[in-house]
Amino acid sequence: MIDSGYPEPLFLDDIDEEEKAYYFAYGSNMDETQMGKRCSDSQLEGKALLPGYRLVFNRESSGWGCGVADIVLDDQTEVWGLLYEVTDNDLKQLDYYEGAPKLYVRKKIKVLDASNNEINANTYEVVKKNGFIPPSEEYLGILKKAAEKYGFPQKYKDYLKTIQVKAHKENI
Repeated sequence: MIDSGYPEPLFLDDIDEEEKAYYFAYGSNMDETQMGKRCSDSQLEGKALLPGYRLVFNRESSGWGCGVADIVLDDQTEVWGLLYEVTDNDLKQLDYYEGAPKLYVRKKIKVLDASNNEINANTYEVVKKNGFIPPSEEYLGILKKAAEKYGFPQKYKDYLKTIQVKAHKENI
């Protein structure tokens, strides 16, 4: 074969499919309606486990008017959530809705899917962490509903029940 100085031709069969991107939702994006509005191309894969992290509520959301979910390293616990297959456009939309990189930062993590396969996924972590800020009943309800619907372990569902919610302001 003669070296022409040109690169070998690239045939379509030689191109790998674009690597799939995944997003691990552990907070309000477990609401499938909300996620569908935010990321119309996303596809729900099912429940997933993030080992070595703990679910906390350490950021006040002006949109929700309460504390919202975050994850922090804790090798003694785990966080359950939903795994979505997402497009690059979906990730850009998530960046916008999560206030990245100012309020949340997108990070790569490894989760275990329902078949115990390790999956590289994107998720979001709060940038400026505060102490505990109680979520509203409505916000925490999204997490509890997903936990029931997707069969999260009873221990995790019990943990969600122990989270103090924001007190209602009574009209006087």
